[in-house]
Amino acid sequence: MADKDRSLQEESSQSSLQLTPKEMSREVLGKRKRYILGFEVGPKSTSSSSQTDVVSWARDEEFHKIQADMEKMQMEHEEKKREHEETKRVREEEMRERDRRREETA
Repeated sequence: MADKDRSLQEESSQSSLQLTPKEMSREVLGKRKRYILGFEVGPKSTSSSSQTDVVSWARDEEFHKIQADMEKMQMEHEEKKREHEETKRVREEEMRERDRRREETA
């Protein structure tokens, strides 16, 4: 098969007629259905494109779900952070008040 490929390349380069890679593949390999799938040679399968669409849609749905979950977690984190800061502020205020009372009684 490699010899046939080389001879086709030589013939193509010597003549004014240039074969495309697709034409050369058909000459060497024959016109077999789905023989070189993935190299854009031969008939295309319509079912694989619809499967790709379904997979792509599912991946997009999963991405949006994860993105929404992340946003929810970020909002919850911000709320807990605010609560923590408020608790810290109240404790500091209580400590200052306690220190002030000690100084007044001393």
